[in-house]
This record gives sequence, structure tokens and C-alpha cells, in this order.
Amino acid sequence: MPKEADTLAPAGRLTYKETEQVDLILKGYYPEDLKKGDNRPAIILFHGGGWVCGKPQQFYQQARVFRDQGIVAFSATYRLINKHHTTVYECIKDGKSAVRWLRAHAEKLGIDPDKIIAGGGSAGGHVAACTAMIEGYEEEGEDQTVSSKPNALILFSPVLDTTEEGYGSGKMIKGEKTDLSPCHHVRAGMQPTILFHGTRDTTVPPENAERFAELMKEAGNYCVRVPYEGRRHSFFNGSGFRKNNTDEDFNTTMEKSIEFLRSIKFLPEKSKAEGDNAESGAHPRAGVTCPGLRRPDSGRPGPCRPAASAVPRHRAVWAKAGGQPGLSSKRLPAVAEIATPKAWSLRRPWRPQRAAATKTDSTTKAIDGRFAILMGWPPSLGSSPNSPARPVLYRVSDWPRVTRL
Repeated sequence: MPKEADTLAPAGRLTYKETEQVDLILKGYYPEDLKKGDNRPAIILFHGGGWVCGKPQQFYQQARVFRDQGIVAFSATYRLINKHHTTVYECIKDGKSAVRWLRAHAEKLGIDPDKIIAGGGSAGGHVAACTAMIEGYEEEGEDQTVSSKPNALILFSPVLDTTEEGYGSGKMIKGEKTDLSPCHHVRAGMQPTILFHGTRDTTVPPENAERFAELMKEAGNYCVRVPYEGRRHSFFNGSGFRKNNTDEDFNTTMEKSIEFLRSIKFLPEKSKAEGDNAESGAHPRAGVTCPGLRRPDSGRPGPCRPAASAVPRHRAVWAKAGGQPGLSSKRLPAVAEIATPKAWSLRRPWRPQRAAATKTDSTTKAIDGRFAILMGWPPSLGSSPNSPARPVLYRVSDWPRVTRL
């Protein structure tokens, strides 16, 4: 399977549909150990932009998170009203085509055809929801024996009501304003869904999300609504797409998405070893366990290189104080970089800064050949180098063993 450098860029491009206007692409993120014949869950993410504009880059950061959990992840392009002079109805057709194409090629891609997730934000969340809930709007010429319906939904600030009570009524054909309105098509047997929304969203009314979740539950469907108090429409975007975002909300939406996928058996439950590590050595910001970093009160300092059965593998770089290389391994579960005491913001990835041999404060003590300030930036959660991160002092004792102070 294709590989990539540890950046936000996707590993490969797959054309899932050719149209008169444009060829439509799935931009893929593949787990390191993915191979043909696997049965991995997969997710297709659709960007927002009111069906008018938008870029698949919006969900590159999320795709990396899912990839690092062993999910084959894709950020999709679809036809847009302004750019391609099409309508909302073509957006839905494209979304359905993407799911169908992925299912038809599941064996070749190492994907379980019964564990395909559709997700997206805003108008992209609407596209994802419609692939599951709206009948019809299938592209002519495609193999209709292959289902275009996903098996689960992960929705971020989605459009759920296309009438005047929601968003987008002006883009619907007169007299058909409920035809593509998920709230008006809830019924029994809908796919498991998790729904994130801000309570101060002024684009998509929060009431729509509340109503949708209630309708889903009344119909006997599994729907998890996660409101974010005081947040507005685009709160879920990561700093890789919105540079001013702190990634705090991004990280929690990703954590809850993974929990949701575990709850519906799309991902395995945490192993006992992972649970122990989460208690004793969890990353301070992102909730990604690192078996090699243990709290002193645990009494169990552990190696940086985890067992093969430990948490998912993430590319990482470790470096000693003074900028000297310590250990580099694709199997390490988190990333750490040395930074100068005067600069607590992260530098460029994979370029550790020389740590000065000076006293910083009462908590970090001195930095020399035995100590290092390591700035946490786990690529598994896609945090941007511009994101704020707290410095943590580690004792560099016996590489590849690291003890957190």
C-alpha cells in the first residue's frame, strides 16, 4: 500500500468517478501494516462549504487520526455548485458513488465492505448523512447491486434540515425542500451515528441536531449527540486547516469518534495493557498512550519500543539533549522534540532544536546530557506545529528507556 512522509498530505489519490465537469478523487491515508486481503474499517470524509465551495484538506487531519487507529481513511472531492455549475443533488449522487466505489473495491484495498463509515462537516456532513438516509439519487450507469449506503456515520456540525427551519432551503428545488432533509427521513434501521455540534452555531441551528438525535432515538436507532457548549459552527476543525484553532476541540471530537467506533465494534476494545498505560503514561494533551513514558509513582518505567500488540504504530522521533540523535523508530507511539527553554511553542517537525544547558525553572531543573525538554506533538492526532503544547521534562537515562519526571 502507498506510504507517505509524516505530514498532513495524503498517501495517494484514487479516482472514484469521472464526470463531464471533473474527475472525482479519494485522497487516501493507509495504515502502515495494511495489506491486500485485510478486513479493515474504512471512512470517507466529505468537506464542508455549503455545497458551493470547499477543499478536501479540511479533513486531512482527521483522516490521519483514523489511519493511526488502523482505519483506511479517505478525504473525498465532489462536485460543487460554484466551481462545477451543478446542484446539491449532484453532491448527493457523488457521495453515494464514493461509498459504492469503495465497497466495490473493498477486497483490493483491504477493506471490510460491511464497515464503511461516512463522515463530514457542515454540507459535507449533510452529504454523508444523505448517503445513508435518502433513497434514490443514484448515478446512472453504476452497478446498483453494490450498495451506496455506509454502515455508520460520524457527523460534524451537519446540515440536517434543508427547510427554512434549518439551512440551505434556497438551494433546493421549490416544493422539494424536504427531499434531501435528513430530519424528514428518519426511520427505523438507520445506521449508528455520532453527531457533534456547537450550542452557539449560527449557521446550522443547534435545534436541528437536538431534533435529529431525538427522532433517531424514538425510531430505535443508535445515535450519540455530543454538544459543545458555547462553540460555533466550525469548532471541530483542526489547526492543520484552521491555523488559529488550538486543537483542543479537535482532539476531543477525535477521541469520542474512536470511542464511538469501539462501541459499535468497528474497532477493538482497548487492551488491558493500553488501559494501564493510559493511567500511568498518557500523553498530557492528546490522550494517546505511550508505553515508554511512565509516571514516577507507578514504579514501572517502561521501554520506548512497545510490544507488537501495543497501541497502533505511529512514526516518531526522539532526540537527546543538545540536539544529539537518540532513537528513531516507526514503532514508537508518540512524538517528542527538544525545544529551547525560551520557546515553548513547537518548532518545525522532525527538526529538534538545541537545548541550552541552563536552568529554566524550579520544575524543569537543569538541561544537560541527562535531561531533555520534550514537546509533545503526536502525529496520530494531527496537531499542527503551531499548536500550543506544554513542555515536559524527561530524564534521558538508558536509551531507549525514558523516564518522565
